[in-house]
Amino acid sequence: MSFAEALTGAAKKPGGKCGAGQGLATFTGKDHAALVDALAGCGPGHAVSYSQLARALKTEGIITTSYGIGRHVDGSCSCGPR
Repeated sequence: MSFAEALTGAAKKPGGKCGAGQGLATFTGKDHAALVDALAGCGPGHAVSYSQLARALKTEGIITTSYGIGRHVDGSCSCGPR
């Protein structure tokens, strides 16, 4: 396998979804909309930090970390690029 093939294969990221992805797949209605909005407007310089969002997801039984939220926002989590 060439490096280019390995790099392309690595971007597919087999496996389960990250915590944010699990929330997006699980939540419906207002909760889903709130998570979409929070992910779009969280992180450094925003009203909601990655840590706050991770803690809120934990109260709903979805285990993640601030690092995991940041990776999801950046598109480098197990959900793959968006």
